[in-house]
Amino acid sequence: EAEMINNPFPITKEGLDRAKGLYNIYCGICHGEKGDGQGWLVSMPDTKYPAQPKNLIGDDMIAAGNGRLYFAIMYGKNVMGAYTDKLSFEERWQVIHYIRSLQAKSKSLEYSETANTLSNVEKPAKGAASGPARVVAAPAQ
Repeated sequence: EAEMINNPFPITKEGLDRAKGLYNIYCGICHGEKGDGQGWLVSMPDTKYPAQPKNLIGDDMIAAGNGRLYFAIMYGKNVMGAYTDKLSFEERWQVIHYIRSLQAKSKSLEYSETANTLSNVEKPAKGAASGPARVVAAPAQ
């Protein structure tokens, strides 16, 4: 299922650093530095932006599979354009890692090359009404 795609690249400090720059260029202007949907294109005074950008740190996006994020980056969503020609295959996945790190930070969890406490996210069963995601820490190994 597209919703369950695993990121083929490991979480690395270098990858997250590189992805932060890419995110700030391509995503942050709308989705905001924190991923909260409050980028400068939206929050500037007198701005008439056609639609509120998605809050990437909301529970629904934390619970969303990587496939949902990857599809939006590849093909766009609503007023968001596609970034197929702007980001390479690896860069897209690095940006997804960076978005996951913003989500973890918003929940006081860790998402790094040494620890990933965001990995255990409960998802609603198909057809079940979806409520807020419950994020729990991954068990210690």
